[in-house]
Amino acid sequence: MEGKLYRHIEVGNTPGDMILVEIVRIHIDDSILDENGKPDVAKIDPLARLGGRKYASLNEAWDIIRPN
Repeated sequence: MEGKLYRHIEVGNTPGDMILVEIVRIHIDDSILDENGKPDVAKIDPLARLGGRKYASLNEAWDIIRPN
């Protein structure tokens, strides 16, 4: 993924800032796509940072239908 700095926000007296970027290009390996050309979560095996030293594995995805 390639991005361009959109905004840098200093967040009070904290050890971190908020960085907002504009995504300008994404590189995708075709081997992670399913038969419909969509990313397959099981093949990607994404990782999420929860805060501090905690991380989580995201190995399942599902659809939620929005009410009309």
